[in-house]
Amino acid sequence: GFAVSEWLIDATAAKLGVAPREIGRSTGGRAIRAFEFGAADAREAVIVIGRQHPPEVSGTVGLSHFIEALAGDTETARAFRARFRVLCVPLVNPDGVHEGQWRSTLGAVDANRDWGPFTQVETRVVRDAILTFVREPVRTPRLLLDFHATPKDIFYVPPDDTPLEPPHFASRWLAAITARFPDYAVEQNAMNNVKEWTFKRWAFETFGAPGITYELGSTTPHDRIARIVPGAAEEAMKILLGEPAPGAAK
Repeated sequence: GFAVSEWLIDATAAKLGVAPREIGRSTGGRAIRAFEFGAADAREAVIVIGRQHPPEVSGTVGLSHFIEALAGDTETARAFRARFRVLCVPLVNPDGVHEGQWRSTLGAVDANRDWGPFTQVETRVVRDAILTFVREPVRTPRLLLDFHATPKDIFYVPPDDTPLEPPHFASRWLAAITARFPDYAVEQNAMNNVKEWTFKRWAFETFGAPGITYELGSTTPHDRIARIVPGAAEEAMKILLGEPAPGAAK
C-alpha cells in the first residue's frame, strides 16, 4: 500500500528527471509530496492529483501512466511541455494508505468531500500548493484531473452548462478516446456529486477550467490501463494544444 505508492512517486519522478518535494504534512505527520515538470516559464498549467481514497490502486496506476505520457518523447508531448507546466500530487492521503483507511483521512473525513470546508490538513496543503503554483509565476490552469477507482471506467465531469475554458473539453476528450480505442467502454457522467465538495467542483468553480475525476475500473487489468491511459493522455494534450477534434471540419 503505502510503500508501493511512495515507490511509484519516486519512480515516476525519476523517469522525469525531477525530485519530489514536500509540500506539507498530513494529520499523522507524513509527508505530502509533489513534483513539477514542463517549461518553468509556462503560462498554462495542468494539475493532476491522486489517491484521495486509499484503496483505489488502479487510479494510482492510471495516474502514473498518464504522467509518463505527458513526459514522453513524442512530438505531441514535447510540444505540450514547451507550453505547459504540470503539477502532480500523486498521494494526497498518505495516512489513509498507510493505516488502511477505506475512504477517509485520519480525521475521519472523506478528503474528496472537503474541497470547500477544508477541515482537513491534507486538502488545505494541496489547495495551497496549487494556488501557489498558479500564482508564482502567474499560470492559467487548463485541466485539473483527480484519479480514482470505481467498479467501471468513467469520467465524472462538470455539469454540461458550466462555462469553462477550454470549452467542451470533457466531451471532446471522450470522443477522441472512443475514436482511438473503439473497444474501450468508458462513460461520462455530468451529474455525479454535483453538490458535494469534490476536487473537480473546486477546480471548475475556482479556475473556470475543466475539473475531471478520472475513474479506472477496480478490476480493469493493469495491462489494459497501460494501453489506454497513455492514449487518453495523448488525446488530452492534442486538445489542449488546439488540435481539432476527430471529424471536425478542417
